[in-house]
Amino acid sequence: MISSRRLAVLTGFIVLLVVMILGRTVELQIAPPGQSGEFMQEALGKQDVTLLQAAPRGTIFDSDGNVMAVSVRSYSISIDPQVISATHTSADVALILAPVVSRTVKEVQAQVNSVIRDSQLMTRTIPNELYQDVSPQAIEQLTTTISKYSKLYNKKIDGIRYDRSWKRDYPMGPIAGPVVGYTGVQQRGFSGLEAYYDIQLSPQIGVRRERYPTVLKSITPTLPGADLETTLVGPLQIYVEERLATAIKDTGSVAGSIIVIDTHTAAVLAMASYPSYDPNNAQTMLDHNQAKALRNPAVSDLYEPGSVMKLITVMSAYDTGTMTPYNTWNDTGRFTTDGMTIRNADLRAHGVVTTLGMLEWSLNVVASQVSKAMGPVAFYKHMSTFGIGSPSGIDLADEYSAPLRDPSSADWRPLDMAEQSFGQSVQLSPLQLINAVNVMPNDGVLMRPYIVKRIQMADGQVVEHKPQVVRRVVSVDIARTLRAIAAQSTRTATPKALPAGYTVAGKTGTAQWFKNGEMQKTTLVSYVGWVPSTEPRVTILIKLDQPKKESLSAPNTIPVFHDVAERACQILGVPPDIIKESK
Repeated sequence: MISSRRLAVLTGFIVLLVVMILGRTVELQIAPPGQSGEFMQEALGKQDVTLLQAAPRGTIFDSDGNVMAVSVRSYSISIDPQVISATHTSADVALILAPVVSRTVKEVQAQVNSVIRDSQLMTRTIPNELYQDVSPQAIEQLTTTISKYSKLYNKKIDGIRYDRSWKRDYPMGPIAGPVVGYTGVQQRGFSGLEAYYDIQLSPQIGVRRERYPTVLKSITPTLPGADLETTLVGPLQIYVEERLATAIKDTGSVAGSIIVIDTHTAAVLAMASYPSYDPNNAQTMLDHNQAKALRNPAVSDLYEPGSVMKLITVMSAYDTGTMTPYNTWNDTGRFTTDGMTIRNADLRAHGVVTTLGMLEWSLNVVASQVSKAMGPVAFYKHMSTFGIGSPSGIDLADEYSAPLRDPSSADWRPLDMAEQSFGQSVQLSPLQLINAVNVMPNDGVLMRPYIVKRIQMADGQVVEHKPQVVRRVVSVDIARTLRAIAAQSTRTATPKALPAGYTVAGKTGTAQWFKNGEMQKTTLVSYVGWVPSTEPRVTILIKLDQPKKESLSAPNTIPVFHDVAERACQILGVPPDIIKESK
């Protein structure tokens, strides 16, 4: 029996406790202005829930509507290390996850243990992602496995969660892979179109804020990324990739590029490089330190193009009046400057020649004479006007350019200008080269090349990309005069470039190259031409690196150009311009 003294003490304690509770309640109710709001906000804030809703990245199409890049439904699997370590063993989790993610129980258990150890070093625990890009089928298997496991062992499985996400898929594989580019783990674009248009392709992540358990506070809508429609012509792109692979095999080359553009708009109709890569395998390549292979050589790799540059030299010379269709040049077979002697590729002297002879025989000596006659001021002004030494401005990531070495450079000398006139001592990417040469078939106008013609926003807005004129470089008369001369030179020097029924104009280029300061025994060969020569529709570049069977351009590049030009005309519906004469 409790004594009266103890009863009095207990009663007093209870009364004191009630008074303290009532006092705290009054304090909360009549707290100074602002303070009660803080308490209320704190209480309500603990009930707010913010949910992020992911949306897919935009789709990339070719000009025919074929999908080149698309986001497909995927999932990620994570664990809450605090829940797992308190209620299950890592072995339990490994047994459940291993068959779902196609890994061994030992591998999964090691990952789970690592997550648990890491979480013990943190002040708080959050779900830790274990696996990404898990298929919907695998998630169905996971839920089934958890249900079976729970029933079998009469044990509820907590701490394993899966979240919906998106995975980038490239249905065409390596076809135009370097052009399309790839995305990283966080769906950020790297290289190619994926990087250049990353902002447009990226989705607007929706946010849904709720007050537990039933009150919806606000919604920011979830919007998918914009879709891109490119200028790439699917059948032509596929053919160009196949023809390039065959050329590499036939010539023994180690690498190469083919570019096909619309002559008048500079829209890229096809762009292929060898070696290529499959964007679906980009992450694996990164994991194996192959990042250098994840590039687009057609816009990223610079080289000395050789005699293709003579087309640019003669256009510049005609614009200054240094050359005309009628004046002549004496090819002595030697041109000396800065104590160095330049010779023609065939080591011959061709005597008195016109512009036609210079192009037909590809005379380095005459090109050097022409550049000297122009003088450094006029020569380099025109080189810059053609875009030499500057990026083309194409809408692809990682376009590189090299400054043009000119008299303002500390190491410049007149020999540089002589060599640059026939494509040595100057570096361009394949794209920059074809864009500069395209001035001739395009009536003297330099265009900005492009590869996306339409952007379709999620809200219905459409952005159309129109052809962009950079500048007029030479007059229409000069461009057409030289176009006719180049066509005549092609018929004589490289007749095998002409597809049946079509005229062609173009120029070969063979360039020496250096490695670690030493000239190599192999060459880099190019051909840039357009078809038809009379009313140009398509301009094509062929580039092959270090062919083994032949060192000169013509035997390596002309058969490839012929086939690509022929197929391009067929696919694009370009009519023949040669009418057979009746007997």
